[in-house]
Amino acid sequence: MATNEGIHMTGGHIDAGALAVGANARATNITTAEQALTDQGHAELAARLAEVVRQLELHAAALDNPDEVKETTETIATELTKPKPNRITLTGLLNALAAGVSPVTALATAVDALARAATVLF
Repeated sequence: MATNEGIHMTGGHIDAGALAVGANARATNITTAEQALTDQGHAELAARLAEVVRQLELHAAALDNPDEVKETTETIATELTKPKPNRITLTGLLNALAAGVSPVTALATAVDALARAATVLF
C-alpha cells in the first residue's frame, strides 16, 4: 500500500504564504523573507532581493532555466533570513545565480546589487 504524502482536507481552508507537502518538500515565500530582512534592519538587502524577484518575473522567458533560477533565488532568500547566514553557502549561491542570469542584463545587474549588499552585511 502506498503512503499518502498529500493533503486530505474536508471543510475549512488553508491560508499559507508558502506550503510544501511530501517527502523532501520545501517552500519559501520570498515576500516573507523580504519582510523578515526589513524587520531585522536589513531594508537595503530586502529591497535588492525584491528587485531580483521583480526582474526575474519580467525576464523569466529569456532564461534557459527559469525554474532553477527561481529555486536558487528562494534558497538565497532562506539563507539570508537565518540569524547567522553561512557566508560560503551564500557566496556560492549568489555566484551560481549570477551565472544563471548572465544573458539578461537587467537581471544580472539586480543579482550583482544583491550580492554586493549581502557582502557588506555578512
